[in-house]
Amino acid sequence: MLNFYVFFISLIITKGLMPLYIKLLNNEKNKKRNYNGHYIISSGGIIFFFNLSFIIALQLIYMKTHLTKEIAILSLYGLATITFIGFIDDIWGKNDSKGLSGHISNFVGGNLTTGFLKAVFGFLISAVISFYISNSKVDYLTNILLISLMMNFFNLMDLRPGRACKVFLFFSIFFVFIFYSTEYSFLILTTLGILLAYIPMDLSEKVMLGDAGSNLLGFIAGLSLALAVETFKKIPIIFALVLIHILAERLSISTLIEKNAFLRFLDLLGRNGKEEKN
Repeated sequence: MLNFYVFFISLIITKGLMPLYIKLLNNEKNKKRNYNGHYIISSGGIIFFFNLSFIIALQLIYMKTHLTKEIAILSLYGLATITFIGFIDDIWGKNDSKGLSGHISNFVGGNLTTGFLKAVFGFLISAVISFYISNSKVDYLTNILLISLMMNFFNLMDLRPGRACKVFLFFSIFFVFIFYSTEYSFLILTTLGILLAYIPMDLSEKVMLGDAGSNLLGFIAGLSLALAVETFKKIPIIFALVLIHILAERLSISTLIEKNAFLRFLDLLGRNGKEEKN
């Protein structure tokens, strides 16, 4: 029951503080042109980081949950590092490298991109955290792949207003339905509360998640799966993520969604209803 308390706490806190966050982030250095050509706040993920960190710290001090101190501290470490790296990419990153292969090609060609640094540090963070939560060498390897691939997966989803948020919403419903009675739903429900308060701003194109936010959502999803799912059950999830990444290197995810009536309906749900620019 306490896990649902933190859901409502995170929802109320985020809703109350949202105007202050928007005011804080609303400056020209923190704006980018979105797919529609509008300049909007580009690092809404900072909102998730502040509130998640506060609530995790709060539960460490005052709340009696099944979330162990070790997992809470590892979560704070991962959140801080992932958000910082994503924020750097949001502020200084360029969009001239497409996909993971594009960043690798640039690096091989002698050009270091913020996207490449983000991928490397994301992998390293996944490796460090997986070292503490894994129970075997095989589990360690699967956890590294699961967390790092999930972070990049949400990055791939964050190409239209609200898309990555909706993916996390559906993921959360599925996860909580299966693992509600465990300690592993704490991070998901806390993040979900923040997301429900945040998503109207994303859908209305007032703010975008940015890499700081999409990587954070992927980190929470990947870490929660790594903690909750048995090793052999993680393997098909990893294969599915690899296939999605291969597909994204060859085809446009947005185009595929646009061609499927049901996915297009979900993608446009809640948005301003403007025609997309191809």
